[in-house]
Amino acid sequence: MTWNDNVPLITNVVADDLEDINENLTYLLGRDGYRCDASEADQGAAGGGNTLKDLITSIGTSKQATIKLAHSGAGNTTTYTLGTSLDLSSYSNIYLDPEPGALIQPASGKTLTIYSPENIIASPRQQIVDITNNSTDPLVFTVGGTDSHPISPHWFGIDGTADEVQINLAIDAKEDDSVVRLPVGDYSISAEILFTGDRMKLIGYGATITLAANSDCQMFAVDRPNEDQHIEGIKFDGNRANQGAGSWNGIYTGGTDTGEPKRLRIINCRFTGIDNVAINLESPSEVLIDHNHFDNSGYGHVRMHGDDNSVVSNNHFDAADGDYSYMSVSLDGKGTLVTGNTFENVPDGTYAVRLLHDGTNPVRGHKITKNNFIGTLSAGGTGYAISFDHDTYVKNNMIEGNYFYDIQGINSSAPLTKVIGNTFLDCGMPWYPSGSDHDIQFIGNSVSGCTQGLRVKYSNGIIKGNIFHNIDYYGILMEGTENLIVEGNIFRDIGVDQNNTYSVIDLQDESGTESTYNIIKNNICFSDHATNFPDYFIQGSGTPDNNIISNNIIQNVNDYITGILVGHNPNSNLVKNNTGYVIDSSTRSVVKILTHDNIVALASGYELVPAPANGFIEFISAVLEYKYLTAAYTETSAPDELVIRYNTANTEVSEQIDSTAFICAGNSEMRLLTAKAGLQDTDLISADARNKALELVNLDDNFGDTGGTAAGSLRITVNYRIHYEFY
Repeated sequence: MTWNDNVPLITNVVADDLEDINENLTYLLGRDGYRCDASEADQGAAGGGNTLKDLITSIGTSKQATIKLAHSGAGNTTTYTLGTSLDLSSYSNIYLDPEPGALIQPASGKTLTIYSPENIIASPRQQIVDITNNSTDPLVFTVGGTDSHPISPHWFGIDGTADEVQINLAIDAKEDDSVVRLPVGDYSISAEILFTGDRMKLIGYGATITLAANSDCQMFAVDRPNEDQHIEGIKFDGNRANQGAGSWNGIYTGGTDTGEPKRLRIINCRFTGIDNVAINLESPSEVLIDHNHFDNSGYGHVRMHGDDNSVVSNNHFDAADGDYSYMSVSLDGKGTLVTGNTFENVPDGTYAVRLLHDGTNPVRGHKITKNNFIGTLSAGGTGYAISFDHDTYVKNNMIEGNYFYDIQGINSSAPLTKVIGNTFLDCGMPWYPSGSDHDIQFIGNSVSGCTQGLRVKYSNGIIKGNIFHNIDYYGILMEGTENLIVEGNIFRDIGVDQNNTYSVIDLQDESGTESTYNIIKNNICFSDHATNFPDYFIQGSGTPDNNIISNNIIQNVNDYITGILVGHNPNSNLVKNNTGYVIDSSTRSVVKILTHDNIVALASGYELVPAPANGFIEFISAVLEYKYLTAAYTETSAPDELVIRYNTANTEVSEQIDSTAFICAGNSEMRLLTAKAGLQDTDLISADARNKALELVNLDDNFGDTGGTAAGSLRITVNYRIHYEFY
């Protein structure tokens, strides 16, 4: 190893201070060590042998060497003046080691060019350049920074005021293929930062960039057309409460050139207090906005105008600390994926996600999936989760697998939209197609606890395989629809707490246009609300024509829900093979015999339940209880039999009545087919008894009471199902 004889070798390997660490590092790395003379008038020119120019000329391009720029300790700094530009771009073998306090000061228009940031031995927080005379290009690199050896803005003298100057110098130090890192701390800017170059990365975990009060300017401009830029880990604070009138963005596409930013990455950043839009991009392509947090923006969080195949994923959008006036995410391009995001506290009259046309760009092929939309509907909020606007430019988008809670759902006037596999819980209206939508799909969604189910105005669509539960008003309100298929849906407890006013499905007119050529089939509707239930399962309250209503099942018809009513031109609507039935429960399953002195003397004309026209009664099971004196006997039947247990001459007798013993007589009553002792075949049970309190039958000595007085009672509880056929 060869050393410059003029430089004393430090052999003390136990370092006492930072100077010892740097000099022993030189020793351990096996580089020749040299000292630069700060007293030289121009480090960029030949001098007395120890200017930078002298030293690099002496060292050459092959020998590994370190040049130390010492700080004399007199005063705060030691200045190394660069009066002539000096180019070390060919000297990858030479390392500059400025001590803390040693500063290189280029003159106006003069530049120090170094091979790479790896050739500087300095901490990320250490100032190494004095930009007093040159704040344009005092230090540049031939090879850019890397993740392990980034360029630091502190090298240019960060001081907490107008820090955009030093940050821009760090970015401009290598135009392409470079990494700039902001150390942890607060940075104040009063003018915009311009991010230039391709394949550039700006990282700043723990760093906050704040727009100084009354700066009234953009914060961070992405120059274009550039590719593969990367911004990560930085908090952008727009300080909007302390700005004047204006409309300032966080990150936006700026610069003097046109074109599209391609493959821009914005990751793990936070945006707060932005006056206009946190991220506002023109014509972005393949952009990734991932794992960021947004709050307190004046207009919106993310706007991509003319976006193409971009991704907005895993972000948290929250308006709790400030109400944006328009949207969280606005897209008007094509093919963007919005996934895994959480949208909270969507303000009144605004939208979490909006697909908005500009009259030129098609808005197509977007996919909004696996997001959480959480609103303030229960507190009177009116914000929407998603809005599609325009029936010509906005087409063929998908909303899949999202969770909507306490929010207005989807406001759409866009055709070819697919809404698949979403959950709407305690929302206002899950989907309100507000324009001339067509070719819409609403498939496999769960709608529960919402004000309304669907309100649809479109044609050529399908609503299939959805579950609607506990809906206040309509299940599906069809307004002037055409060629719409409603198939395989389950409706439960529709129109609750609304005085039996609304129907599960209602075919209405829209501005004089009737609902026509629709198919409603294979749906199931049931309700177990005793007092709050729909008016009809399917109702044509408008003037529906040429619709098919078939193969639907309606439970608790006539007791809790009326069947199908298509009043207008009933012959032009095909209503066929629909089944309705009642499952009696609670007191309605109790069938009783009125009190008489002699059960044999019961008058004829009583009926168990009314048997509907075009229908039948299905016997399920029965329980009979006979109480004689103080002894009580009960027995439950199997589903196919009725067990009667009674006493004759003080002897207990059991008999079974098979379900075939019940018949419908005249479609209006249920009788015993075969007479039984004490229960004659003409003895039927009153229909109006179903809604009365339980009564018991007193038995006299015809049943063997030795005292000859009424001392027993008989109760029959029958469970049955009524089937209706609607034609």
